[in-house]
Amino acid sequence: MTAHGVATPASHANIRRYANLSACALRTPLGASPDENWQSIVVDRHELRSSKLIPGVDEALARRFPNQAGLFGLDRVIKIALLAASDALDKTARPELNDADGLFVATSKGPVQTLIRALDNPSGVSASDATQIALGPAAIGYYLRQQLGTPETVHTSVAACAGSLAAASRAYEALLTGRHRRAIVVAADSSIHPLFDASFSRLGILAPADQDGNRQCRPFDPSGRGFFITEAAAAIVLEIMPGENLRVEGTWLGGDATDLLATDSDATSLKRGIRTLAGGGDMDFVHAHATGTRHDAHELAAIATLGPTYVFSHKRFLGHCLGASGLVGLVLSAMCHRRHMTLLGDLLPCRSTSLTLAQGFGGHIGAVRLGYGD
Repeated sequence: MTAHGVATPASHANIRRYANLSACALRTPLGASPDENWQSIVVDRHELRSSKLIPGVDEALARRFPNQAGLFGLDRVIKIALLAASDALDKTARPELNDADGLFVATSKGPVQTLIRALDNPSGVSASDATQIALGPAAIGYYLRQQLGTPETVHTSVAACAGSLAAASRAYEALLTGRHRRAIVVAADSSIHPLFDASFSRLGILAPADQDGNRQCRPFDPSGRGFFITEAAAAIVLEIMPGENLRVEGTWLGGDATDLLATDSDATSLKRGIRTLAGGGDMDFVHAHATGTRHDAHELAAIATLGPTYVFSHKRFLGHCLGASGLVGLVLSAMCHRRHMTLLGDLLPCRSTSLTLAQGFGGHIGAVRLGYGD
């Protein structure tokens, strides 16, 4: 069997089938909030042309967590995750986690920069470094719990570049089944390093550099020249609450067991996920995973079976933030709904519906449906 997938439970007695997206946060090299990123992408039409770090991380951390100098020794991925999580929680009525909440975290590598430094200089490893390395990807949730409160559940999803939509799906299911009334999903990735550039280059999916060292990511470009890596962190808060709000209306997780890197050219799993979440209805836009590689053609063909009005990918503007990319896409999709416009400037109706997709090495696939309702 080369393809399979599963949707979140279709129905539960006396429990709504959706969760309101009550708050979101986004930090990228283009902006420190969803609004700043929207301005930079949609209004100013900025595009990154090379791998970039989020600016001012330590300064923002000092403002948000004063008198906690120990945080500055943490891996960058933990720092940016802390900022994104606190940004999102600050927009809610209860900005601290407690034992009624669930925390769902995603990353592709966790504190990998700390690990690389330790390999370069084993004798210089501090106790803090050792703790982060030992915890691996779970280090993000460990330090979020230390700083933001004590949620009942802390779950870390590692599913390559689909990991953050896997985390969103787990959070959504936890709400549907009544385990929590509020779930916080946080995704972060900080993997800018020559090691990973070299790895992606050998795989033939790193966009070539021009004479000035710049790279471009061009989703759906038939040449499939590839992407470049960037740093990002995103967070969303999901709640079961009344009112007319933007909401998660369904999630789907699937797998394509064709190959570690290559995918099923018929996109069998992806088509199944798209059909499941669309439910036979129309879709205003699909926010594709599209990384500027040759796989984009298969993804686009699968999306075409649904016939959405618009299709786009944020990687044209931000490059690829790996394990955080799915949640970054979901936050930007939420902005599209709220601003009634796609990232490419196409107008959307006031009550629109969308799918956000993510795919990763090993055949991981995630999809989330957003829409408005009461």
